[in-house]
Amino acid sequence: MRLKGLDLNQLICLDALLTDQNVSQVAKQLHLSQSAVSWTLARLREHFDDQLLIPVGRSMKSTPFAEELREPVRDLMLRAQALGRRRPAQEPQDYDRVIRIVASDFTLSTCLVKAIRHAAEVSPKLRFDLLPVSENSNTDLQRGQIDLLCAGEAMSVDVPGELLIEDTFCCIAWADASVFEEPLTLNRYLDMDHITVKWGAIRALTNDAMAIIEEGLSRREMVTASYFATIPDLLIGTSRIATVPRSLAENIAHRWPIVIEECPLEFKPIKIHAYWARTLESDPTLIWFRNILSDTA
Repeated sequence: MRLKGLDLNQLICLDALLTDQNVSQVAKQLHLSQSAVSWTLARLREHFDDQLLIPVGRSMKSTPFAEELREPVRDLMLRAQALGRRRPAQEPQDYDRVIRIVASDFTLSTCLVKAIRHAAEVSPKLRFDLLPVSENSNTDLQRGQIDLLCAGEAMSVDVPGELLIEDTFCCIAWADASVFEEPLTLNRYLDMDHITVKWGAIRALTNDAMAIIEEGLSRREMVTASYFATIPDLLIGTSRIATVPRSLAENIAHRWPIVIEECPLEFKPIKIHAYWARTLESDPTLIWFRNILSDTA
């Protein structure tokens, strides 16, 4: 379909090109050949009378005009996706779709699992696709490839969101190790063997790790995990300790022989927000589930 001489199908390719600025990546993403993407880029250049993307070494850089197009094209794509999801008014028990959510294992165990369980009781046909936080999560949200992103404050500051969780940190250890029988002073804390977390594939630092660095201190990090969920298995049978959000520590202590102790160092609270694209703000299914998630959190 053409509008004012522009093939609207090519806008999908333009959106991906303005985001990735890489023909081969866009071809892979859209399941097209590189020659097809290059041909589309040539047609777009001809239509807009602008180079749009200029080769710089082995990469490409957007022209100033292309930068002006980025936001309206992205907004148009998101609105088209939102339009495709529209259905006549439904009751929650009739919702029949997939909700794609990116979240850390901390968010999953703290509130997301309970929210999904509650949603399933009311809306049995609703499905959930749970994905880990990655370096592409923010871009995926802006592209409309995911519905919700549950992450820290710095992930998606340019989209709507609400605070889900605010939590403090505490220390945990294997109960049989009796490591907390002596007072946990700062010096003793730093000298102990620690199990720490760097979140997911992006290896993001937790708030306690950042505080240690900012204070100019160091601790004995003997094991670094990608997820909080692995910590209990790594603690049991050792005299190591871990610093985790308190709500997670309480969940772990209900299932494992784990004891909890106050940290000798004050850490900035961990804050997790739920973010969504602006075009999904009026989506009735997401509004319904976001309310459940908010109440659960």
